[in-house]
Amino acid sequence: MPQLQLPIFPADVTPINQQVAVSCESGKVVYVHGLLPVFQHERGDLASFRLFTSQMIANGSVRHSEIARTFGVPLATVKRYVKLYREKGAQGFFAPRRRRSAVVLTPEVKAQAQALLGGRQECAGGGDGVTHSAGHVTQGDWGGVSASAR
Repeated sequence: MPQLQLPIFPADVTPINQQVAVSCESGKVVYVHGLLPVFQHERGDLASFRLFTSQMIANGSVRHSEIARTFGVPLATVKRYVKLYREKGAQGFFAPRRRRSAVVLTPEVKAQAQALLGGRQECAGGGDGVTHSAGHVTQGDWGGVSASAR
């Protein structure tokens, strides 16, 4: 039969639940289970914070809401990082972020754009009565209203 563990923590910790607590001492965040420290990271290390809190949730030691309440993090953010942990594991928190590269304008596309901008072109939808030119837009089917482009 499992033995009941009383919620006994050191005096200077903030309880997350009856089994796990957290404290910040000399720039380090220390997670405590009972009287034993189980993990620590630098105060500003978000990747380690997200990793360990997600591990505790995935292992069933704490609930999403307990992490959100204790650390003041939105519940949706907590759930997002737990999902990341379940899908990609620990490396998902430390992988470099992917950045989208700039779109390269090739000479062929540039020439095509210049040709389209040079003369009057009807909209791709066709038949809607809107024609475009470099200086203005004419809406022929709506009473001849025209507006100058600025």
